[in-house]
Amino acid sequence: MDDLDHQILEKLQENDKLSYKKIGKALKKPASTIHFRVKKMIDEKIIIKFSAIVDMEKLGYNTVGWLGLTIDPLMRDEIIKKLASYKLIKMISSTTGDYNLILHILAENEKKLWSFIRDNIQIIEGVHDVHVSSSLKIYKWETAYFLKL
Repeated sequence: MDDLDHQILEKLQENDKLSYKKIGKALKKPASTIHFRVKKMIDEKIIIKFSAIVDMEKLGYNTVGWLGLTIDPLMRDEIIKKLASYKLIKMISSTTGDYNLILHILAENEKKLWSFIRDNIQIIEGVHDVHVSSSLKIYKWETAYFLKL
C-alpha cells in the first residue's frame, strides 16, 4: 500500500459511488490507474465490499447495546459461530480485561434488546455472564477508517 492507494481509499470511503474517472481527476491520475489499484485492493481483500451506510434510527433501530460476555474458553469457537449467525449482532470481538467477548447489538428499543439477550444469548451453552450497557446518545459514529497518522 502506497500513498496513492491510501488516497484512493479515502475517496472511496467518502463516496463509494465515485467513478474511477472522477477519483482519477481529483488525484491527477488516469482512470485506468485507479481501476487497476482498486481491483488490486479487492483481490488482496483490502477492500472487502462496497455497501450503503444507512441511518439506523430511521429504520427503527433506536437502541445500541454493548455486551460483555464471560464464556467458557473451551467453547469459544462454537459460541462465536452461534453469535455470528444473528443479524442484530453487528460486531463480535475477543478482548482483554473483564470479558472474553464484546458484542455490539442493534435493537428497536430496550425491551427488544433485553428479549433478544434473554432468548438468544443467555441460553447459549458456555456463556456464563452477560453484562449490558446501552448507548443513551451517540455523539460520533464514523464509518470510514482512519488511514494515516
